[in-house]
Amino acid sequence: MSTWALVLAGGEGRRLEQLATEEGGRLTPKQFCSLAGGLSLLEETLRRARRVCDASKVCVVVTESHREWWASALRDLPSENIIVQPTGRGTAHGIMLPVLHIVARDPEATILVLPSDHYVHDEEVLRRSMRSATARAKLRPQQVFLLGIQPDEADTELGYIVAKMPLVGRCGPVSQFVEKPTAWSDISRLRLQGALWNSFIFAASGCGLIALFPKTFGATLETMRSAVELDRPAGNTWATNALYRTLPSLDFARDVLVGQEASLQIVAVPSCGWSDLGTPIRLERTLRRLEKQPQPIAQGAQGSPPLILREQFERLVLRSNAH
Repeated sequence: MSTWALVLAGGEGRRLEQLATEEGGRLTPKQFCSLAGGLSLLEETLRRARRVCDASKVCVVVTESHREWWASALRDLPSENIIVQPTGRGTAHGIMLPVLHIVARDPEATILVLPSDHYVHDEEVLRRSMRSATARAKLRPQQVFLLGIQPDEADTELGYIVAKMPLVGRCGPVSQFVEKPTAWSDISRLRLQGALWNSFIFAASGCGLIALFPKTFGATLETMRSAVELDRPAGNTWATNALYRTLPSLDFARDVLVGQEASLQIVAVPSCGWSDLGTPIRLERTLRRLEKQPQPIAQGAQGSPPLILREQFERLVLRSNAH
């Protein structure tokens, strides 16, 4: 059973729109930006994926309208490892489509799913947890193993995962998801319960992931499977393009995982300086940490340097102070 990595890079990054918009009004989706110079967040995620599986088994799902950014960043990947959505239709379809592509190539694939907009200070801690999750998924192919990050602070902008019972060997069944609790009392209660941050990084067999969809999206799954069977051998996207014109936008966590807790396991990840960079506040916190913990600057693969979020943030602060 081979390990594959699936990098999710099709989002628009609208929650950071103000920070990721250049002076001329051009918006760069955040996965194609750099935090402080050097590699873009997407390129950092590709490097993270290659710590867990062979480079030939790293796949990326992207959106056609972002081609100007991802074409050069992904130039070293085999073309069949780049799954292009004609347009964004949410993370549910953004996972379903590439998983079907991977399983068509390798029916026994174990897949590690990685968002492309995270920052991690201690990559080694995360790498060990990702390897643990994929190893568990190989042994229990009908289960999905979610990485839950040990919180290092109270945070109302992150989702939490609650385990059904005390974790044994840093792994155990999921009881519930709590999406961004707004009351500090709720966060205190969650932390007392040992709740972990929902990283949206997870591992499962390809067949195990596909098995999550029929409960609610069975018809869509079969139509998309047919589209992949038509398009993939010739490298076309005609059937997929036609299908996407009919799809609603659906969220994988909310519309697929919730209600299927019996199939889910949580793998506890020790605190590792993780952030999902989902909001301006979380981005600001990460940039403040980077000031205290300088990171080596690496040369990116993109044809032109990526937009640097730290510089954008500093520009906004100066503009705000001026007013």
